[in-house]
Amino acid sequence: MGRKRKHGARENGEGEYPPAPVLESQAFESFYKGQQLVPESEWEDFMATLRRPLGVSFRITGSAQDPQALALRERIERDFVAKMQGMVVDGQPLPPPVPIAWLPDRLCWRFDVSRAVLRGKGARRREGEPERPLAEQQALRTVATFHEMLVTEAELGNLSRQEEVSMVPPRLLNVEPHHRVLDLCAAPGSKTQQLLEALSGPSTHADAADGFVIANDADYKRCHLLVHQAKRLKSPRLIVTNHDAQQLPAKMAPLTDGGAGMRLRFDRILCDVPCSGDGTLRKAPDLWRRWNDNLSKGVHRLQLAILIKGLQLLTPGGRLVYSTCSMNPIEDEAVVAQALLRQEVGAVRLLPTDEALPGLKRQPGTREWKVRVQNEWYDRPEQLPAEFASQASASMFPPKETDLAALNLERCMRVLPHVQDTGGFFIALFEKIADDTSEKEGVKASDDSASGDGVRAEAAPAVAAADAVAAAAGDVGDLSVQPLAEASKEAGDAGAEAAEGSGTGGEAAAAAPVSAPATGAPWADHVLAALHSPAKITGRYDAIFSLKTSFLDQLRSFFGFKPEFDMRQLVTRACTGKSIVMLSDPVLKLLEADRSCKLKLVNTGVRVFERTDAERTAVSMSFRIAQEGVPCLLPYMTKQLLFASATEVRHLLTHRVVPASGFESERLRQAIRDVSAGSCVVVLDPKGLGADAIASGAAPPLALAAFRKSSLDVELLVKKDETASILSRFDYLVSAATSVPK
Repeated sequence: MGRKRKHGARENGEGEYPPAPVLESQAFESFYKGQQLVPESEWEDFMATLRRPLGVSFRITGSAQDPQALALRERIERDFVAKMQGMVVDGQPLPPPVPIAWLPDRLCWRFDVSRAVLRGKGARRREGEPERPLAEQQALRTVATFHEMLVTEAELGNLSRQEEVSMVPPRLLNVEPHHRVLDLCAAPGSKTQQLLEALSGPSTHADAADGFVIANDADYKRCHLLVHQAKRLKSPRLIVTNHDAQQLPAKMAPLTDGGAGMRLRFDRILCDVPCSGDGTLRKAPDLWRRWNDNLSKGVHRLQLAILIKGLQLLTPGGRLVYSTCSMNPIEDEAVVAQALLRQEVGAVRLLPTDEALPGLKRQPGTREWKVRVQNEWYDRPEQLPAEFASQASASMFPPKETDLAALNLERCMRVLPHVQDTGGFFIALFEKIADDTSEKEGVKASDDSASGDGVRAEAAPAVAAADAVAAAAGDVGDLSVQPLAEASKEAGDAGAEAAEGSGTGGEAAAAAPVSAPATGAPWADHVLAALHSPAKITGRYDAIFSLKTSFLDQLRSFFGFKPEFDMRQLVTRACTGKSIVMLSDPVLKLLEADRSCKLKLVNTGVRVFERTDAERTAVSMSFRIAQEGVPCLLPYMTKQLLFASATEVRHLLTHRVVPASGFESERLRQAIRDVSAGSCVVVLDPKGLGADAIASGAAPPLALAAFRKSSLDVELLVKKDETASILSRFDYLVSAATSVPK
C-alpha cells in the first residue's frame, strides 16, 4: 500500500499545499445577521473585509519626549517611507506605511500589505514564470529591507508589532507615573509595554515614583513570552506573575509585629480577557472553519469571573478597562452588564468613551442581543426549554428592561473591521465610586441568581446610586483619579515603618522576611538573605535575594552613586549572585510586604550589573554595568563617566575597542586616565557639557556600557545587533542631542 497523500497535496502537479483556508462560515454569518450589529447596507462590506488579510501595524517604543523614539521615527520616515512612494507590485499599487491617524506624534504606523508580502512571499518567481520588471524587484527589495528593520528593532525593544485596535485599551486607562497598575491577562505583552511606557512619562505628581505594573497571566509558558516582550523596555517597575486571574492575591501576609498587612489595590486595571477571538479572523483565517456558537458560551463565565475580580481589586476613583477581540455580545455587553449588577464589586459605573481618541470610528454598545441554542433564538432565559437550560446561563441574556437604562451600555464601544480596515474589538471603561463592605476575596461569578435571570432585584438601584454618588462629588464626566484608599496606604505605611524600625538596611535584620530557600548552590559572599522566594527553588518562579551592605557600599564608592539612591533596590535572583537586578522602590516594598510569598514571581527587575568576565578580573570592582541597566543607574552616577563627542562615540561604535590615544579630544583622553580601571559609561555629549549633560536628570540621547582596561583601552560592551541599530540612526540621535537647550 502506498503512502497517503497529505490533505490538499498536489496530484500530477495540480492543487495547492497547504490548501487555501476556507473564508466562510454559515454559522458565523447567520449569527451576526441575527444580532443586527452591522447595518444591512454595510453587510457585504463587513464580510468582504473579514476575508481580506489584515495589514501590518506597529508602535515605536517611547514618547514624543524620548530622543531614541524620535530618532527611530525619523529613520523610518527618511530611509523607508520616502522611498516607498509610488511602488507597484503585480500591477497593483503598494501603499507606503502611514501614521495611524487617531494616535498622536506619528509613533504608531500601519502598512496595508499582507504579512505574506511583507515577508517576501512571491518575490522569487517560479520556474517558467517571467522575471518581474526591475521596478517591482526594487519595490520588493525595499519591502524586504523594511521587514528586516522591523524584526531587528522589535527584538531590541525599540518598536512593537501590535494590531491597531489592540492599542486602544491601554490608552483609555490614562495611566500616569504614580499609578499602581494591574494587567490581569497580560500575555503576550504588547499592551503591558504600553502601560509601562505611560508609567515612565513626565509627571509633576508628588508620588510620581510610586507607580508599578503587575503583569499577570495564568499560562506559565505565555508568561515567559510576556517577560521576553516586556524586558525590552528595561523597566524596574514591572512584576510578572503567574496566577489564575480570579485567584490573584488581594492581601499580603500580616506583618510580624501583628499589623494589618498590606491590601493589594490598584489605580488602573486592564482586563483583556480570553475570548473566542472572532475579531481576529483576518489574521487567523483558520478560525472560520472552527467558529460556532459554543465558543462564546464556553468563555462567558470565565470572563465574568475575571472582570468581577478586577473590579474588586480596583481602588475607589480608579479605572478599569474590559476588552475582548470578539464582536459577540455574549462576551461583551452581557459580561459588562452582569458585572455592573453584582454587589460584591462595590459601586461602579461605565464612563463614556465616545469623545476619547478622536478619529477612531466606533459603534456604541448595544442594549439588545439574543442567545442562540441549537439554532433557535431566545430573548429571555425563561424561554429556554428545560433540555437546553444547561447550554446557556441566565447571565448571557440582557438584563430586565427596567435595569437597562441605569447601566448605560451604550457607553461601551465596538470596533467593526470594515469601518477603518482593522480587526474587530470591544471595550468598556469602568470607574469605581466606592468599595462594598461585603467584599470577599476569590468571588466567582454564579450562573444564576435568586431572581432566576442573573440579575439581583436590588442591583439596578445600586448602579443608579453609583452615578448619584459621582454626581454629588462633581461632574459625571470628570475622570480624575483619587489617591489610593486610605486603608491601603496606611497598611503599606505600617509595613514601611516596621521595616525601617527593624533596620532592614542592616545585614542582620535583612534576613528576617523570608526563610532561606532550599537550594544546593553555594551562596556568593556578597549575597545576604532570601527576600522573596518559594520554599524550594525549582527554576519555575523567581527568587529574590538581598545583598550585603558591605558589598553595596563598594558599589556606591566605585560608581559614585548619589546619597538619594537607595542601594537596597539592588538585589539578585540567585544565591550565586552572578548578576544584580534593580527594583523600583514600590516594587521592593511590595515584595517585602509579601512575607508569605503569595505572589508567584516569574520575573521582576532590570539586570543592571553582571560579574566581570575572567579576562577583565584584574580590576578593583568585579562587577560591570550591563547595557540594559544604564538608563536606570546613570541618573545616580557621579563617577566612571566618559563624556564624548559624536565623532568619538561613532568611532567607538564602529571599532568596539579603542585605545585612549585613538580619541581626538585631550579632554576625553584625560578622563580615561582619571577613571578607575573597570566598568564605565560613555555618554554622547556633542555640546561638550560634561557632567552638566546629565545634571538635569533628563536622559541623554545615548549612553553606552563600556570597560576601561588597565592598558587604557576602552571596550564597548553593547551587543553587535544593538550596535548596528544605534549606528543606523546615529545621526538622528546626534541631532536630538544638539537640539536640547543648553
